[in-house]
Amino acid sequence: MYKYIFLDLDDTLWDFAKNSHETLEELFELYNLNKIGITDCNDFIINYKIENDKLWKLYRNNKITKDNLRILRFQKTFSLYNIQDDSLANKISMDYINICPLKQNLMSGAIELLEYLKEKYSLTMVTNGF
Repeated sequence: MYKYIFLDLDDTLWDFAKNSHETLEELFELYNLNKIGITDCNDFIINYKIENDKLWKLYRNNKITKDNLRILRFQKTFSLYNIQDDSLANKISMDYINICPLKQNLMSGAIELLEYLKEKYSLTMVTNGF
């Protein structure tokens, strides 16, 4: 009989994809990225996700550090639009890290799952994210 259950946070309980998307939309507007040559928010988000996924693969293989990943994902996305602004990439990176975890979108059924499990098991939430 199990007594403990460990649940992954991202995309098990917390809807990372939706929360990340909302954060990127906010940052696109906040920094007026359309005024520096990134005219389509959805295109920006798609390109960001592609670059971010590549860098996460490098990170998982110990080829880059966490700090490199955080900065490079925006620098590389900007470079696709011929924008070389490391200061802006750093600011957006920090804002992304600060804003995204505050988003409250959950996966469908997350509350019901936790309500069911809490009476029977000791629950622990874990994540491999930052």
